[in-house]
Amino acid sequence: MDTSKFIAKILGVCFLAAGLGYILSGQHWRNIFEGFSEPSVSTFLFSLALIVAGMAIVKYHNIWQNNWKIWITLYGWICLIKGTLFLIFPNFPSSFIHLLDEAPDDYFIGAGVVNVLIGLMFGYFGFIHKELNKSMENAM
Repeated sequence: MDTSKFIAKILGVCFLAAGLGYILSGQHWRNIFEGFSEPSVSTFLFSLALIVAGMAIVKYHNIWQNNWKIWITLYGWICLIKGTLFLIFPNFPSSFIHLLDEAPDDYFIGAGVVNVLIGLMFGYFGFIHKELNKSMENAM
């Protein structure tokens, strides 16, 4: 299986599940994110997970083409940079988490919709989309 399609499938399912979770259980997610309001073990573990995911994507999918695959590469770099910043500056996440205190209840619905749309995009490219070159080769 193509690496791009494999990663797109994983990201599609993760974004879709997270988005639906935000929409259906916003208050639960608000409580989870409040756990990141102070540097803790969870911040450290989350940072390490971001670095591992980012490094894996950057190492095995550092594709800078003018097509959908660039979104996977950009996501990998974002994870790597975000995880590194969270480790170097442990208070960095809390500066954003405090914004959730002032966010309206429907904030998580909006965030959920965005995540669902991103999940559908990655899911489409991972599960449905056929490469133009492959379909042209099969036609010949």
